[in-house]
Amino acid sequence: MVCLVENETVHQCPVAMVTNQTQFFLRLHTHYSNGYLAVGGGVMNQGNRYLQAMEIIDAKINEINEERRKEHERKLRQKTR
Repeated sequence: MVCLVENETVHQCPVAMVTNQTQFFLRLHTHYSNGYLAVGGGVMNQGNRYLQAMEIIDAKINEINEERRKEHERKLRQKTR
């Protein structure tokens, strides 16, 4: 199988590249985005690794959403021509 991931050719299924730890943090991000933290208390009570993972995931989601927004606007402009 050949896939294009982040403009790089990958010769394996991209899902196989996702570690158990990454899957774990992605599941935690669902709760994080709904306002639930991994550890009781506030942000200062959370582990550094957890906070870094949530920041990385948020940044990637924002990047993807921005790309989608730009693509949508481009398509709308093409339709109005």
